[in-house]
Amino acid sequence: MEINNLEDFKRLVQENKIKDKWYFYKRTEETKQKQAIEMLSLINYFKQKLNLLLYPVSGTLLGILREHDFISHDNDVDLAYLSNKNTKDEVLKEFYQICNFLESEKLLTKICKKGQLHCFGESKTFKYDIWTSFIINNKFYLIPIINGELNKSVLLPLKNYIFRDCCLNIPFNSKKLLTYIYQDWETINFNLGSNLKWKNIL
Repeated sequence: MEINNLEDFKRLVQENKIKDKWYFYKRTEETKQKQAIEMLSLINYFKQKLNLLLYPVSGTLLGILREHDFISHDNDVDLAYLSNKNTKDEVLKEFYQICNFLESEKLLTKICKKGQLHCFGESKTFKYDIWTSFIINNKFYLIPIINGELNKSVLLPLKNYIFRDCCLNIPFNSKKLLTYIYQDWETINFNLGSNLKWKNIL
């Protein structure tokens, strides 16, 4: 299905040819601003409660850099935490510990697969897609698409970036990371990400 612009996308949603979801183009500026603020709050929450760095990845990071906003035809927020562990077994064990903690806080909504969970922010208004990342022998791993092919320098040190008046931490070389994931990420493509190869990392 060829989609050339947002109006085509909206039309296909109306015609039920694309699943109707709460896409960002349907949200008010006030709602998007609230989500940006809550995203920052969730980042701080992971740091304070779990001692974990949480940062935007995938389509959310792409939108931040390319459009300085959430992508209009996207419907979720992708974040990844950086594990404190340095073996895959320990990373996986930590992942389930995080899930248990979030469940105890009544924030966990779903364990999707090894290394991926869905959770609420503190207001329980918005849901977030949380992915696992880790570093072993200076190699960067990101569930489900990077299996040590990149050096940790693509991620660390995280750097400050202002998004919707919120100061977020983003990967140090975000453009290199996005190029690895999507190749031509700077060109708007409504099928971007649909051909990504998911890898069995954990």
